[in-house]
Amino acid sequence: MKRLVVTAIAILVATSGIAQTSAPFLLVPVDARASGMGGGGIALPRGPFIAFRNPAAIPFARTRAAAGDSHTPWLTTLLPGSFLNALGGYYYLDEQRGALAAGFRYFAHPRSPGSNDNATPAPDIHPAEWAAEIAYARRLPPGIGISLTGRYIHSDMGARAANAVAFDAGLFYRSDLSLFPRATWSAAFTANDIGTKIKYNGRTDNLPARLTLGGAISVPLSPFPSPTLSLPSSLPPPPSRS
Repeated sequence: MKRLVVTAIAILVATSGIAQTSAPFLLVPVDARASGMGGGGIALPRGPFIAFRNPAAIPFARTRAAAGDSHTPWLTTLLPGSFLNALGGYYYLDEQRGALAAGFRYFAHPRSPGSNDNATPAPDIHPAEWAAEIAYARRLPPGIGISLTGRYIHSDMGARAANAVAFDAGLFYRSDLSLFPRATWSAAFTANDIGTKIKYNGRTDNLPARLTLGGAISVPLSPFPSPTLSLPSSLPPPPSRS
């Protein structure tokens, strides 16, 4: 059912005691909806990119399956040739078997001149990073969704490539809001990129682990498609630690 949805609450809080700047592309929103809400939207069960925000919301999505691709040029004036491409989707099996989701994101950095110990010309360096993930979500009565995501991360910054494995856990809750007809409210929580360390040329760093909390109120006002209003606030991860 098409309806006008006004999101009155959307809170994004990201905190971590071990997070840092390695693989920062994992912090970049992959789609226009999340970017427009400042990285929020974990409490909104809609769109093919739910798997990147909070797979626990998939059992409450309007469609049983969805898939999408997003291409985002990234700071092209300062970093020519840099972009983020993401492919994601999900399929809701049923209430007994839950839902499956998958995603792949590729972040290309600008090319830079290569060099060697003899200061002679070398092939250009084209750093790039990617992550592939798969998630399982399940609906638990009443109105609760849970999810677990596994992620493989590959980062090649031009020297020796680094790899890491990370996991996410998600929680979603939705209930009716008695103040308005057919209105609902939802709350969500995720723990993201909890995993192994990543090593670059002898230096070992942590992944950008973080905790995220969000909420939303949806009020149908008309049968027409609608924009979504979001009021996110966020706290960036602390500096990196070796």
